[in-house]
Amino acid sequence: MNIKELIHKSYEDLLSLKVNWFNGFMLVLIVFVLSSIATPIVGVPVGLLGGGYFLKRYEEKND
Repeated sequence: MNIKELIHKSYEDLLSLKVNWFNGFMLVLIVFVLSSIATPIVGVPVGLLGGGYFLKRYEEKND
């Protein structure tokens, strides 16, 4: 899997997430952490894509 496929899969995972308090809170937390480590210009998109990927895997693992 190359970078382009990984980004596309993460984007699709972000779009297919269920909207609930846990997912919203985790996305905000991941974005804040990554924005404080990197610049906000890089941290926000990476946080959203990474958070979507992480939450989708977490959801699949629990189902």
